[in-house]
Amino acid sequence: MAKTKQKRKTTPVSTETEVLTRSRRRCCLCYYLENKREEVKGQIAHLDNNPSNSSIDNLAYLCLLHHDQYDSRSSVSKGITINEVKSYRDRMISELETQDSNGASNANPQQLKITACSTRSGRTSLAQVRLENIGIRPIRIIAWHHSWNEGSCVTYRLAEKVHDSLPVVLQERDSHEFLGELECNGSEVTQIGVLDSDGNRWNISAEQVAAFARVAAQHPFPEHLLSDEDRIPEDTSGQDLTIAVRAEKSPRYPHERLAVTIANNSKIPVRIFRAEVKWEYDHHLQLSEESNPIKVEIVEDSVGLLPMNTSEPIPSGGTRECFVDGEFAGILQSAANPNVPAEMIKITLATSRTSGWELTGEGLPEAVMSVARSVATAQARGQI
Repeated sequence: MAKTKQKRKTTPVSTETEVLTRSRRRCCLCYYLENKREEVKGQIAHLDNNPSNSSIDNLAYLCLLHHDQYDSRSSVSKGITINEVKSYRDRMISELETQDSNGASNANPQQLKITACSTRSGRTSLAQVRLENIGIRPIRIIAWHHSWNEGSCVTYRLAEKVHDSLPVVLQERDSHEFLGELECNGSEVTQIGVLDSDGNRWNISAEQVAAFARVAAQHPFPEHLLSDEDRIPEDTSGQDLTIAVRAEKSPRYPHERLAVTIANNSKIPVRIFRAEVKWEYDHHLQLSEESNPIKVEIVEDSVGLLPMNTSEPIPSGGTRECFVDGEFAGILQSAANPNVPAEMIKITLATSRTSGWELTGEGLPEAVMSVARSVATAQARGQI
């Protein structure tokens, strides 16, 4: 007897509408695994592969690629699981609904992630500020600000121009960073943030303020604090240092950290007055396209800096390890930008008034890229 083919049960229109509106046509796998927050072309997937089961818990909006990957799960490699998709879906919907409850429009949720770390150039205290638009609405940043304690009052400064880095327009998923000159010692900072064209102020968290001040205190201006017998040498005569770098698992955070080992091969102790990871952008690649002039504008003299703590002298034959970890490891994502040539990523050590030591290549670009990827993965998984 021939079998009668059952007619496929269609998903009710009201259920489809609920799936589409709650997801904003965002694929939850793109959202968390690839950090793609924009609307995508896709389909409503039946997660148990039963097209007759149209319960809301069994449905998820997926892009065409991820829908195909999910439906063709391999028995050889570990594919995307149903619980994994449900977890990402529920987290994404919760995040989108939180944006709504905070006053953002369904069509134009606006969010800006801001981080800052302390660095300096000579005697000038600087803030390395990184911005990332994690919403779906363009944000125009027009100024940055910082405040600090001065006696019994708090002093506030607003700067509209930062080496031609501001103003800047950040489209969805765009990031941008700049160096802002502080009018105070970095250890005295009480707030750092930016101002957008709608009048919103976006500030770093209290934890970041504390970390910023702590790092600044660990990197004082050496000439002010050194005794006469510990004055900065004029040159590197008698010094012999080697620098090795690697990416390794962080003992405190769910991602890798950059580890730098400095070996003193000379016969005298060597004090490192400043140690930095430094990178420079290829300016030509940052020019906005004529077809989209509102995209991020060119950044003049755009340089990234991350300080490392090396305050104690390294004895003859000894080694010193420095680490870039935590929120500072996240800033290495800027160094891993395609606009940063590998040869422009450096580690610099200031060991005298006129010269020092520098590492380029030797596995540094690969280590920076590895750390940046691990941080991005941790962010996509919601671990940080």
